Amino acid sequence: MNRYALLALTLAGCMPSYATVIIEEPTHAKVTILEGVGTPAVQTQVPFSGRFEGATLRTSDGYRLRFELDAANAARFGSSQPIVIYGRLCVGPLTELGKSSALHVRVSDEKLVALVKGDRSEIETFVSDPNKNQELARLILRMVEF
Repeated sequence: MNRYALLALTLAGCMPSYATVIIEEPTHAKVTILEGVGTPAVQTQVPFSGRFEGATLRTSDGYRLRFELDAANAARFGSSQPIVIYGRLCVGPLTELGKSSALHVRVSDEKLVALVKGDRSEIETFVSDPNKNQELARLILRMVEF
């Protein structure tokens, strides 16, 4: 696509919006953003920051994540062995706040302990725009694959 066509699409509001999402927990986990449609697999370590397209908050359409913790780091959450936590990151339609500010997705240690110990089968946290009363991003975590 030539640069004039790209500029015209951008000005017309037809280009996708991307949000900067920062995931801060579980720290020291190796995280893999699994391959999706048009998205290659990426590995990094938590905390991490990435740019994600704002599209929908439906769980089935979210970015698939896998967090791997070695035994030492898993012990913080009540496990005596290495663990894998599966996640879905959903980024919805973005407001101006979502386009201009980083979205910090925070999961409390208490929720992670409850998940790892089996007291909860799923935990979720979200970031919203208080000015628009609109959810911008949601992170759902489970101990089993989605």
